[in-house]
Amino acid sequence: MKRTCFIITLLVIVFFVSVNASAQSGNTSITLNSFLKQAELNNKQVRIDDLEIKAKESQLEQAKENAAMAGDTYGPADVLNSRIRKEVKVAEAQADLEVARMTKKDNLEQLLLDIRKVYCEILLAEKELDNEKQKLQFAKERLDIAKTKYLAEMITKNELDSAEYELFSKTIAVESVNDKIIVLDMKLKGLLDLPLGGERLVLTGNIVQDKFVEVDIDKIVSDNLEKGKDVYSAFSKYNAALKTMMLTEELFKPGNITYDRNKVSLEATRRDYESAKGNRETYIRNTYNELLNLKDEVDLAIRYEELQKNKSDTAKVKYEKGQISKDAYLNTIEGYIDAVYNRYYKLHLFNVKNGEFLNIYK
Repeated sequence: MKRTCFIITLLVIVFFVSVNASAQSGNTSITLNSFLKQAELNNKQVRIDDLEIKAKESQLEQAKENAAMAGDTYGPADVLNSRIRKEVKVAEAQADLEVARMTKKDNLEQLLLDIRKVYCEILLAEKELDNEKQKLQFAKERLDIAKTKYLAEMITKNELDSAEYELFSKTIAVESVNDKIIVLDMKLKGLLDLPLGGERLVLTGNIVQDKFVEVDIDKIVSDNLEKGKDVYSAFSKYNAALKTMMLTEELFKPGNITYDRNKVSLEATRRDYESAKGNRETYIRNTYNELLNLKDEVDLAIRYEELQKNKSDTAKVKYEKGQISKDAYLNTIEGYIDAVYNRYYKLHLFNVKNGEFLNIYK
């Protein structure tokens, strides 16, 4: 596979944006790989997740010690509690530790996806800025034409005012996109735990679509339904409740408060487990459907760009022959550059969703 936007060596996450990606801040050149590694090492959430894992490890050791110290007891309630410490609590603590590890993994993967997304949003905004600057130049040319026509009494004052307003509007548009880039730059720095001030990061690269292969979504669902953190957590709680109920049934009968309470807990965890599976299946299928829809939008954007390119080429020939006005010619050019930007925009949306989908069954 081609080198992708945001190369990552730690996680097998493919993101369909191919760029020769690097960034510069001041005189320092930083590769995207370094960006991701820096985020992994310095991100505050990663450190919090590491502390949570250590806490769960300690709780697991404590559960093992409690299980080892659980001795013979008398009375059904005490016997049940002793067996739960031995046969349930350790498994629960082990599951809690695994959930903490999965949480760290999920948070890190989301961080990397967010970095990639914002990085490409900056690339996209820079293309938008180029477009708006070109339109600003067109507005200047139109105003010059309008002034000439007004002096020749070929247009009204209102038409001249409209040309001046158009120039003002395009100037504001350029400033607005510049402001957007500044905000995105700070957002990227925030994700990387870099100081928000100072010079802007100078990113290089381009947004392109890599090969896309449709998958058997039913197989993807079947193979990955149980792998999500929420499903695993719900299953672990259901499994603990089931084991607790099995122990309870050996000591109590229906109608006993302990029996009934544990039975309710079992049914509640069973419901939550089934719900978690249903939510994950819905998420997987919806994400893939959205990805297919975005792929269609990319294909349409590519065809529309080709159509606008042909119109622009035809208009150029007509303009050079004096068959259409300069304003009409500039309109076709604007239509074409908007179509080019729209293709990049649709590619970006596709790439973001593709990265999200691939993250499901990495």
